[in-house]
Amino acid sequence: MNKNYILQVLLALNANVLKEQRFLQKNTVSETGIKFKGTYHREGINIALGHQFIETKVVNENDIDIPRFLRRDAEVLREQAFFIQSTFQNKYNTLFIKPGVRINYIHDFDVFLVEPRLSLRKILGASFQIEALGEMKHQSISQVVNFQNDFLGVEKRRWQLADNLEIPILKSKQASFGMQYSNKGWLVDATGYIKAVDGITSQSQSFTTKYEFEKTKGSYHIYGIDFLVRKQVRKINSWFSYSCMSNSYNFDSLEEHSFPSNFDTTHSFTFGTTYTNKTYHFSGGFNFRTGKPTSIPIKDQEVTESSINFGKANSTRITNYFRADLSAIYKLKITKEFRSEMGFSIWNAFNTKNTINHYYRIGADQTANSYSRLSLGITTNFVLKIFW
Repeated sequence: MNKNYILQVLLALNANVLKEQRFLQKNTVSETGIKFKGTYHREGINIALGHQFIETKVVNENDIDIPRFLRRDAEVLREQAFFIQSTFQNKYNTLFIKPGVRINYIHDFDVFLVEPRLSLRKILGASFQIEALGEMKHQSISQVVNFQNDFLGVEKRRWQLADNLEIPILKSKQASFGMQYSNKGWLVDATGYIKAVDGITSQSQSFTTKYEFEKTKGSYHIYGIDFLVRKQVRKINSWFSYSCMSNSYNFDSLEEHSFPSNFDTTHSFTFGTTYTNKTYHFSGGFNFRTGKPTSIPIKDQEVTESSINFGKANSTRITNYFRADLSAIYKLKITKEFRSEMGFSIWNAFNTKNTINHYYRIGADQTANSYSRLSLGITTNFVLKIFW
């Protein structure tokens, strides 16, 4: 039997000096659960089955001092599940099959959700293996993203429980197939995947241009491949990764039913290397990814009826993202019981101006003014650790 308790808190405070007003926002998520689990084992077979009960509570609070306003909303969702997970392997330990199923019952909606899952892994020789995975999952809590001007345009995410109406239960289906090669310090891994998620809301997707103020439900679909190469030579460890994806929305109630997702970074590259010995640890790397999709106003018709007139949703992209990082650590051993570590790191070493978001606002002359949010420039950090 296992018990767990999880707590997450969002706390935002804004003080308007000119109006002598204070605005406090809180978002608290707590989860309490208990799980009973039993196992059965015999040669080549493992079976685990059990029952789990989970209670999730979300509290939203808005507190303004002048004029006095206080609102506190609390929601609770209770869910229980029965699960069984099996593992079968052959006598040579080269084939592993893991079928399982989880049956969930959500009390508040009187809903049953059956979620099967299957994992297959086959070892081919001493250095090569393949793996296939497939599963269905659900989530009864979603995030609502808000860019409030009175909070300096900072993105705030609030958790909200599903109500099975305006905020549906998130349901996902995903499958993947991968191959892995490992030999003499080399690791090569390639995985292709497909994922479909139904029940998302437009408020959870960080729209900042077209459909920024829409409230509707939809889904997204992802197809992609991840590729990793890593090589270790004595004290040097280097790796290179590449990801390619196609991520698209489907919102039936919007003007455009299907269009690229706000998080569709088609290409992503990462390279890193480290050198470590008893005294020093050096590392460096870079990240590059395709710019995220965005919408732009129609030329010469930017504003109509005091609203920005956008063209096709997410039909263009912001600039590509590039960042290089460096770090170094010096390890000093004073005695057997007393040692220290001193180090520094440089984030965005080339001080690249990376646009992470793009939006428009109507100016005083009734024109659409463009704004961008940039990531941090060159940022240094220093660290001192003492162990005894």
